Amino acid sequence: MTKTSCIIALLCSLSLASISLSAHARIDKIRLTAEERNYLSDREPIKLCIDPNWMPYEAWDPKLGYIGIAADYVAVFSAMLDVKFKVRETKTWQQSLDVTRNGGCDLLSFLNQTPRRSQWLIFTAPYVEAEAALATLKNVHGIRNLKSLRGKTVAVVEGYVYEEYLRNNYPRVIVSRVENTDEALQKTANGEIVATIESLFVLRYKIAKLGLKNLTVSGRTKYVNRYRFGVRKDQAMLRKILDKAIMQIEPKVENKILRKWSLEHNY
Repeated sequence: MTKTSCIIALLCSLSLASISLSAHARIDKIRLTAEERNYLSDREPIKLCIDPNWMPYEAWDPKLGYIGIAADYVAVFSAMLDVKFKVRETKTWQQSLDVTRNGGCDLLSFLNQTPRRSQWLIFTAPYVEAEAALATLKNVHGIRNLKSLRGKTVAVVEGYVYEEYLRNNYPRVIVSRVENTDEALQKTANGEIVATIESLFVLRYKIAKLGLKNLTVSGRTKYVNRYRFGVRKDQAMLRKILDKAIMQIEPKVENKILRKWSLEHNY
């Protein structure tokens, strides 16, 4: 993979200034065929569904619009392709999945590819990778991996890939569905469930943001998130175009995005 392969250590305006990248960063437009350009012109704006509460990856802010790592990438891809994206507001990730499946969005911005999702989505190459980890109470010992959660309850956001992964590979782990990561971590902090599974980057960010000082990242998993665009199957041309952008994005631009969120948020 030639894109960001580090394991991770608006749309009110899609200007580069809005994502706080360097004003001097030059985003080159990429060459598209006449067919590809006509496709974008006919479909613009591209309708995008997101996870509305998944910082620092992405969220919908009533005042700021689309924010987060994925939002910054989308802004760069918008500049590279010279096309506008429009976020459709939803309240949960599951709602975003349902809206896209029913044709209300052209694509989802930042998700893993799975056999179930591949029944109705086609996927671009991954553009960010991140390890999945476990969060538990600090006074809970012995939770170092998913095997140690046999017979115990783990919070998973409804619609996230982790539920499918656990049911297929760790069927004796008890899955508790929640609406978002905030709820998962609050229930873990209150002792209602034993652990939350999430991206390591998200866990560290959320634990600090929510002030849950009794929680810690206690274990790692073998699962690596490979975040991609998920495009409706009837929009194959869009997947092809986005892959061009992913393959041609400058590493220095990607580094600025990831460094921005690492530096701006002390977790």
